[in-house]
Order: sequence, then structure tokens, then C-alpha cells
Amino acid sequence: EFDDLDLEMNRDEAITIIEWGSDVAPRLSDEFLTVSIEFGESENDRIVYVAGNGKRWEGFSL
Repeated sequence: EFDDLDLEMNRDEAITIIEWGSDVAPRLSDEFLTVSIEFGESENDRIVYVAGNGKRWEGFSL
């Protein structure tokens, strides 16, 4: 199913967002961002974590 999306086209010039993409992100690139969202203490609170993967993100404060 994922391979049918033809995401190779213009990959260097595009942003691709994949929900539940932890299994496929490394297949697209060695450099990517991981965004995780968790519920906070109250009903409307969310905690967002952003982590860089690969050399491109070294030195970035996320």
C-alpha cells in the first residue's frame, strides 16, 4: 500500500507527513523529523515532542 503512493517523485523538494509513519520514514530518507503528540493532564492539553533524525538536524534545538 505504501509503495503504491509514488513518494519518490520530488522528494528532495517536498515535505511528506505520514501519520503512524515510524515504520516507513527511514525508507524515505536518512534525515527526518519525528513528531509525537500525547495527552496532557487536562482534556484540552497536549504535549508535543519533536526529534531530529540524521545529520541535517544536528545542532538544531528542537
